[in-house]
Amino acid sequence: MELFRLACGLPKIRLGRMDRNRQAMEEMARAMAKEEVDLALFPEGSLTGHSIGDLSGQEFFCQRAWEEAETLADRTRDLDLALVFALPLISGAGTYWATVLAYQGDLDVLGKRGPEPPEESPFFLEETGYTFKSLSLAPLSDDQVTRLSPGRILEVTDLLLLSQARPFLPGKAKDRRKALEVLTGDGLALAMVSACPGESTTDGVFSTQALIAENGHILAEKKEGEGEGFIFADLDPFLMKKTRERFRSRLLMSRVQPDPEEEMDLPFHRSTRRIYPKTPFLPEDEEGLEETLTIQALGLAQRMSAIGAEDVWIGISGGLDSTLALLVALRTFDRLGLDRKGIHAVSMPAFGSSEKTKENARKLARSLDLDFQEIDLEEVLRVHFRDIGLEEGDRSLAFENAQARERTQILFDLANLHGGLVLGTGDLSEIALGWATYNGDHMSSYGVNASVPKTLARALVRYEADGFREKGREKLARILLDVVETPVSPELLPPKDGEIAQKTEEIIGPYELHDFFLYYFALYGAGPRRILDYADRAFEEYSRKEILACLRIFYDRFFKNQFKRSAMPDGPQASPISLSPRGGWAMASDLDGRAYLDEVDALIEGEK
Repeated sequence: MELFRLACGLPKIRLGRMDRNRQAMEEMARAMAKEEVDLALFPEGSLTGHSIGDLSGQEFFCQRAWEEAETLADRTRDLDLALVFALPLISGAGTYWATVLAYQGDLDVLGKRGPEPPEESPFFLEETGYTFKSLSLAPLSDDQVTRLSPGRILEVTDLLLLSQARPFLPGKAKDRRKALEVLTGDGLALAMVSACPGESTTDGVFSTQALIAENGHILAEKKEGEGEGFIFADLDPFLMKKTRERFRSRLLMSRVQPDPEEEMDLPFHRSTRRIYPKTPFLPEDEEGLEETLTIQALGLAQRMSAIGAEDVWIGISGGLDSTLALLVALRTFDRLGLDRKGIHAVSMPAFGSSEKTKENARKLARSLDLDFQEIDLEEVLRVHFRDIGLEEGDRSLAFENAQARERTQILFDLANLHGGLVLGTGDLSEIALGWATYNGDHMSSYGVNASVPKTLARALVRYEADGFREKGREKLARILLDVVETPVSPELLPPKDGEIAQKTEEIIGPYELHDFFLYYFALYGAGPRRILDYADRAFEEYSRKEILACLRIFYDRFFKNQFKRSAMPDGPQASPISLSPRGGWAMASDLDGRAYLDEVDALIEGEK
């Protein structure tokens, strides 16, 4: 009985260091050879890194990548093992990613993704077919795999290799497993790798998932966040062949030829039963919440590893966002094996801070046994107000924003003085609405909550509270739940009778509505009328008039505050939406959103 041993490898890489990455691939290949692996699939960009940006279009860089690939092929010629990976090549038609096979000293191009290169290109080798162990290799793009029809499945070969970097998003790992089970269910095998550990986490975390599937079954998997290493599985060509034969006969028997003369009108109706979820950002289960936190922690871990940082500075207010950032820091330090004393929690109460939030900040830091300090800002702010001529009793934006900017300055100065980076706390909802002080809480070294909206942040902190309760830490769980129940506030205006005076949702509207609007606007491009219809079905507790009032605030603030997003710091994408200007959301800072506001105004007028 002949089996075919297939492996998926994920070496730890260093962006741009092709020499080091080639050595890591060679070491992993030799470990695979000891396991008698026949063919190994590596992620796209294993030699160079995938997140190399415009370097992929540099002739020098591509030439070096090809030279390192040739060296890898030569240095593994003694192994009875074929290596498949992708690297950037350049031609007159542009840059493209070429899938290559290195075997016994030879290097052949199997396929490419990108513009068609001319044959005279110095970096182009004519595409060749390659048969290995009686299994044909058919590298496919992501789109090709997701669009495979039954007819297309019959045309492709036994083994499909898919190597393309994808973002790590909640729920997608499960979706990929299901997709591979379906795609291979009729007699195919498919190996899939996403990206190597070590890719940039500037605006997102790359998936490091690897899967091997055959005949509808997952044979091996490397899960998200497990780090470097490889998996392998034995494929049975006989079983695949027999399965395909059965599938082909079923397909031929069930094929129906349509009558070309017959026209069919598909009925379209307006559903009265379809309900849209109130919190579309929330995962379906706890596994999705865990994945979201993992993405945040992986993003921070990679950034800290890349710059050699072992300390982070967090301004904790006793509010939701800073608490979530603190919890992510805990996970990150545990993942990296760092002493939690490197997490420096700094409370900086000022004129708007309430006793409740100040006390929650203290309790949280003490319960977690973190390095904690409290710096009262009132005295230094009074000096600052005198210096700039802000009159006593002035409660303008200058009064509010000076507090936020002073906090940011202190955090960066502490990080400079003692080492480490400033951990951003601002969330996706605030980024969308511009509810942040420019160059105040808007700025950080790395923002772990950058794509986590307020509704999801609440769910994540609750989830962590449940986890601490299960571990017997009831007191800490109660503190976290108290934070979740605390009204959202920037706390920049003095409290009234000791209570929070500035409640954000009383000013701009409920975050559950804003998050709902953002989801359908940014992810699907839905217009005001459609979003109103969706929200009207989702929320019984709000009238159409209330929804429209909030929708107008959403559009007004979203378009006016693009300038803050254009200058936002790095942060991982941990939800379906990123508003990063570096690939998440492209929009000019001075774009006028009047068309959207006019549409909302017309809808408001129609409700009168």
